[in-house]
Amino acid sequence: MRAVRALGAAAFCALVFILSFLAFFPFDRGVELVWLRNVRAAGERGISLDASNVSAPGFLPSAELVNVRLKSPLFSVEAGRAHLSLSFKSSLAALAPALLVRFERVSAGLPVPGEEPLYMDLVDAKIALRGGRLEVFDIRGSGDLEVSGRAAFTRPPLSLAEADISMGGRRAKLLESLGPLPPLRRGEGGAWRLKRGGRGSDGGN
Repeated sequence: MRAVRALGAAAFCALVFILSFLAFFPFDRGVELVWLRNVRAAGERGISLDASNVSAPGFLPSAELVNVRLKSPLFSVEAGRAHLSLSFKSSLAALAPALLVRFERVSAGLPVPGEEPLYMDLVDAKIALRGGRLEVFDIRGSGDLEVSGRAAFTRPPLSLAEADISMGGRRAKLLESLGPLPPLRRGEGGAWRLKRGGRGSDGGN
């Protein structure tokens, strides 16, 4: 459970960065200031967060981070590239600001003795702030795990309100190491499903 709480803290830092991105409408220096603020916030929670380069490419609101590294006493995550951009199509569909978030070449060191890091080629999703909730939809992940689905979080404090996420792939058995988590169930063919609450968000494509 310590690993789950630490993962939740890391997710919180990432979500704060995303919300700050929306608030600051980050161009150029703005995105660097938002990033530095979240590096400090992560440090206050005992999490090391850094990147070799932070920029705002293009003319549309966007942020790109290269060689992103997150480390806590229990686990570590690295991404070769992370990209955040405003999605006008999804914003119109959700009737709220929506971001496209994309992580490439992700590796995660796991708090499981003897296990190699978890590798993901790509993880992306769309995120919208709507009705006092942070909604994550069109989640897709490929690599050691194959992930798809959606989720919604209430704020504050940040907590999982709804979820319908399917997880499979060649290393899906690793999910057993998370222990007894009530929303997580194993289905046929070794696939797992995280299910909580109602239908959730279908904020558009």
